[in-house]
Amino acid sequence: MQVTTTKFDILGHEFTLDELNNIAKHGMSAGVNGFIYSSELHDSYQEHEDDILNELDKQAEDQGVQSGMQMVVNAVTKGDETHFYTMQCLKEMAVWMYVEMTAHDLLLSNNHPDWV
Repeated sequence: MQVTTTKFDILGHEFTLDELNNIAKHGMSAGVNGFIYSSELHDSYQEHEDDILNELDKQAEDQGVQSGMQMVVNAVTKGDETHFYTMQCLKEMAVWMYVEMTAHDLLLSNNHPDWV
């Protein structure tokens, strides 16, 4: 008997529901293949910038935050407005937030037992 494992594409990378569950539970900082190195994160952001920012804007609106980018800045600075950050830091956090949010949404929409 052959078991078929459904794969879900996020920013050009395929994940199983179990992998998405790990992302949703532990976050991207634990290390996720294809999203580890600054160069990978930069390339993902550059290629998918509009999709990332559009989805983060929707999430920000739901949370009462001015914009998706403001939500990213808040995550990078952790509320300390004097905290130094670069555009690369913002791009990396935006990609991580997008992937984590998308993983969560896919788990819910596919009735993963840990998320229903």
